[in-house]
Amino acid sequence: MKLREISGKTGISKRNIHFYIKEGLLRPDVAPESGYYEFSEEEEKRLLLIKKYRNAGLSIPVIRSLLEQPSTAGFFLTWQVIRLKQQAAHCSCVLSGLNQILDDLPLHPDLDTLFSATSGTRIPETPGDLYPDMGGDAILLVNRFLWNQFLPDGLVTEYQQYLWDKLNRTAEKICPEDYSILFSSLQALALPQIGRILSQRSMHYDRISSLRQEQCEDYAREIRDGLSSLLENDSLLSFWKKNYTGFFLPEVKIYSSRLSEIVAEISPFYRSYRNHINTSCQILYRWYISPEAAPLRQRLSGILGDCFDPELYCHGLFEALYSAGELMDRFS
Repeated sequence: MKLREISGKTGISKRNIHFYIKEGLLRPDVAPESGYYEFSEEEEKRLLLIKKYRNAGLSIPVIRSLLEQPSTAGFFLTWQVIRLKQQAAHCSCVLSGLNQILDDLPLHPDLDTLFSATSGTRIPETPGDLYPDMGGDAILLVNRFLWNQFLPDGLVTEYQQYLWDKLNRTAEKICPEDYSILFSSLQALALPQIGRILSQRSMHYDRISSLRQEQCEDYAREIRDGLSSLLENDSLLSFWKKNYTGFFLPEVKIYSSRLSEIVAEISPFYRSYRNHINTSCQILYRWYISPEAAPLRQRLSGILGDCFDPELYCHGLFEALYSAGELMDRFS
């Protein structure tokens, strides 16, 4: 399809289509003879998705994440639902407040009567101050962040859907504080940052799940060598300490909880990842508590102090600390 044809079919102006191409949301072929764009049915689908999600209020960077990595859709759409609920509640409060002012206002107010009618009315400053804790929505958003990339393409059976619902119910009961902390941390990040984090993690999960059992020892050795190197990286150590209680620790605690068993039952992919990472970290931990590792233990304890406790969460913290370098660039 030529530009004019796809513009007519989708109802999107040629100017906007050029903009989406410039932003990397579309990558149409270019005819070598004429130099004109040639749009495929795939590009038409992408354009229609862009149109729908722009109408829903999603930003260009978020739509780019959805198109490049559709597995992130659950997280970003849940985020937008929460945002729209906050905006709707904010609008409701503002409407109620304005109507109250109108009820109390005389036909010809002066400044004093206007102030008197307005001063007792609550009109919140921002949507966010209505819902510091979004309850079930916060749990769902954090679960989308933590687990979505492990899930099958669609929860294809009723049992899988039952397990997903069970995961969200159970999370609210066993570790609500960790979810609340992570929810606050996610709110502090820009959505493009989260998109980069999810993209990096997707590659990491693919790598670990594809390991053969005999390669777990090699990965344990890789982490061991990496831990020694990262202790020389002041920027990375500062990043770890800054985000330890607000991000890394609550995340590791959730991954170490019995919620992991529920996800493993839903997802063979996660089961493979978990088996390989647990095996690798068990190998590493056996070395870590040996006399040979005493110098590294002392250095980690001296430098990180309370920000590293592998005896409590030995599997997760080794993995989290080793992966922190890759995440640091995505946080910026």
